[in-house]
Amino acid sequence: MFTILFTLTKKNRNKVSLFFVSLVVICTIRFEAICSEIGSVDLSKSVKVINVFSGAPQAIDGPSKYAGFGDIAANLVASSEIKSRYPDKKVRLIVTSAFNRIDPLIPTTDEIVKIMAPQLDPSKKGVVQMYGDVEVVFIPVDFKKALQINSMVSYYWELFKLKLVLPSHIPTSDLNLNFSAYPGGEQVLRMNTKVAIGVEEHYGDSNLVNLLYPFKSTRTASVTELTSGPFSTGFMLTFNRPNSEQSINLIREWSESNGKVVPSGDFLPQIAYSAGWRSIQIYIDALSKLEQPEKPIVLFVKDFPELNFKNLPKSVTVIPVKGLPHEVMSALIQESYFSPLVTGDISYGQALSSVRSEGKSLIYESPEWKVESAFGTKKLIAKDLKVDASLLDPMFMLTEELDTLDLKGLNEKASKLAIFLNDKELQIKISKSIINRQESWDIIGNIFKIANHLIDDIGTQGLKNIKGSRSRDSLKSNIQLLFGKGAQCVKYYD
Repeated sequence: MFTILFTLTKKNRNKVSLFFVSLVVICTIRFEAICSEIGSVDLSKSVKVINVFSGAPQAIDGPSKYAGFGDIAANLVASSEIKSRYPDKKVRLIVTSAFNRIDPLIPTTDEIVKIMAPQLDPSKKGVVQMYGDVEVVFIPVDFKKALQINSMVSYYWELFKLKLVLPSHIPTSDLNLNFSAYPGGEQVLRMNTKVAIGVEEHYGDSNLVNLLYPFKSTRTASVTELTSGPFSTGFMLTFNRPNSEQSINLIREWSESNGKVVPSGDFLPQIAYSAGWRSIQIYIDALSKLEQPEKPIVLFVKDFPELNFKNLPKSVTVIPVKGLPHEVMSALIQESYFSPLVTGDISYGQALSSVRSEGKSLIYESPEWKVESAFGTKKLIAKDLKVDASLLDPMFMLTEELDTLDLKGLNEKASKLAIFLNDKELQIKISKSIINRQESWDIIGNIFKIANHLIDDIGTQGLKNIKGSRSRDSLKSNIQLLFGKGAQCVKYYD
């Protein structure tokens, strides 16, 4: 039996455990080689039950009031999307829920869930709840005890070592998935299943190669860990969404139930939601320079006291919000009249999914640790358009750069963004490029192609026989089937 993990080299990847360093094998693998057909991957008939694992990292990389939101969102969205594509499969979301707080700045899993999915009650541990058609189970974990050894090591690894999450806590499945994996997370992910796949936060760049970490496993499943991003398995694209009328009704109902005033008649939603106020201010000022539609616009923005709305036309109603349930955020991104302003992995994927051929694309604020993925997307679109990538600079705002701008700098950015959005011909070309790439960027479809190969291999040889020379031959053939004949390992370790 063997375990496979794919990840990417990066100078500051201090999250990678020294446990793996001596087992590194370099392989040049281009995930773009996976041929993907949106939503049409026939998942193996032997897969009847799928577990999706989630949880919020507690102080792994230092305190942050935003820590964990993306981790919960990734797996919440993934489990719903998987169930909508494969309604005959039983899909569970398993949430490791901390019952104590590591740092006052860091929200707990329960607090994040209450914002993103208010219909769930994370205080009910070990009880099956429903999120749409997905079963959800919260498992309590003492994170303080888990982090006593080393707070910089992935909490999953520490949980396993301290036996805080046991196989008896995890319902049996045919396939375990995690769409926000951390080094060491495979220790929980491989429990009570035959095949487990984890997806690392994306660091995809065309100039980097992938690392293959095989090591002997003492648990019940092999694990394949992959990276996401434009040059790897893609983004969390969602194609099974409510229609426009349903989405508008959801936005209206949520607004009214939370004391937000929206027009009684028809209106056009718009979303500008990012981690910092500067990108939103730039977006607001650019919006004021655009030709306004006949219907009134309702603009939902992340609430910051620094924001100034005085330049907006009277036809625009502004609704500041502290947070939004995932379903409302998704509806706003999907129905935005102009290109929405988003940040974070899941909002980014949903914005890419909502691109329309008539010229709606997206504006993305990228924090430092996601810059390579943003640049990678920009490079590919520029390649399609046969233009210099700098032409697309207004589409991608960098948090580090924004933090240095004064009022003059913000105004200059707003003017450039308005010119960019007003260029209808360019917007149509960008949207067509994104639409054409949605197939290869569909992370769920790509992941299930990999799962099918792993499942078929186990079905043919059996778990006990996938070792030694057979595992080497199987790995080589699977890599070449999935990523092309040019993908070869320099060296392999049993």
